[in-house]
Amino acid sequence: MKKYPLQEKFLDKLFSEYKSNNDEYEVFIKVKVLDFFYSTNLKEGLDEMVKKICEVSKDDNFDKKLKKGDKKLINKICKVKSTLYGTKDCTSFASKYCSRYEKDKFPIYDKLVKQMLCLINEATNFTGKKISINKMKEYEDYCSIVDKFINKFNEGKKLKEQIDYKSFDRYIWTWAKEILHKINKS
Repeated sequence: MKKYPLQEKFLDKLFSEYKSNNDEYEVFIKVKVLDFFYSTNLKEGLDEMVKKICEVSKDDNFDKKLKKGDKKLINKICKVKSTLYGTKDCTSFASKYCSRYEKDKFPIYDKLVKQMLCLINEATNFTGKKISINKMKEYEDYCSIVDKFINKFNEGKKLKEQIDYKSFDRYIWTWAKEILHKINKS
């Protein structure tokens, strides 16, 4: 876990210096480094992701949608062509990319976090109903469940004690990595 603070600072600097989402060179650098640091496994879909971000940026006002926190933006860039998979779903990568710009508007979509949310909901019923990983297949559905968790967690807490998407992502992912590893081991 020691490498993460330095990586986060580097990514913040990279994304603040390379602001363009329609310049292929700038987008390529951001996509490549983000893929490497977060181990998102874009592999052959990397060039396709760069093209997709640039196209959406030019045609669909990517930056305005980022600022607004338009969750549909994730769906516009998350599918890439792949010779191995046909179409590869890169929702996790797309959420990480958008979150670099708007941390308080785009939670990071992660399979470990989805598993953890199911376990927490099973124990606490924070959503008021049973949930499954399949109910979080779409990014907007995932965000809805994350919002319910955050709202429930923040109930009655002072503002400085409340969590946001970034702290949720960091702590639940870390916790999930540890707990799910122990569960899978036993």
